[in-house]
Amino acid sequence: MPQPFPAITAHGSVVLWAPPEHRALAEVLGQQAQSRGLHVEHHSPQIDEPAVVLEALRARGLPTRLVIFAAGAGRIGTALHTQAVDWQQAWAQQCLAGLRAGLAAGSALLAQRQGTLIYLGDDRGVTDAQTVRHTPPTAFSASGAVASAGLRSLSQSMARAWGPRRVHVAHVRLQDSPRWSAAQAAAVAQACWMLHEQAATAWTHELDLRPSHAPAHHNGVFVQ
Repeated sequence: MPQPFPAITAHGSVVLWAPPEHRALAEVLGQQAQSRGLHVEHHSPQIDEPAVVLEALRARGLPTRLVIFAAGAGRIGTALHTQAVDWQQAWAQQCLAGLRAGLAAGSALLAQRQGTLIYLGDDRGVTDAQTVRHTPPTAFSASGAVASAGLRSLSQSMARAWGPRRVHVAHVRLQDSPRWSAAQAAAVAQACWMLHEQAATAWTHELDLRPSHAPAHHNGVFVQ
């Protein structure tokens, strides 16, 4: 079920497609959006018809300004200990759901000739081999990592398709996103606003966000 925030006099809307574990982000995003005069709704990313949600908002006089998509984590397990159904589920939760949300968002934003689509991805899909080797099997999801890499590639394809039409598409790499504190969620939301408010002459496509204590890594070939 959608989770609307308290009614306000709004001139547009922000839609977050994210699983329940991203509740902290949804709450802070709602507070920050209201200060900007925007209505916010939080929906499950697994909804079959995201275009229906965006059209309903448009009909209410709340055209979509910003769409954020965040997928859930995959089932824990290495490549040799992951069932085919878990690979399929991870792909559906991230790539297929991200495609549906992206197509619906792009079409809605295209009608306004402006707007932003942000994919919140997990850094497991683009990490280097050394980091993967040192990750305990009990904390690693091969299916989630592969799906995260696919979501990142999807964001690039969406940027190529929608960017020339004045729809800003960005991918944000995150670390341990389901376990954010309120302060971390607020910082991620602020980064999303920064992307949304960028001038079209200097759009950012990808951000890598991580806590100060977490070492940065280079983009390496992902192995499992």
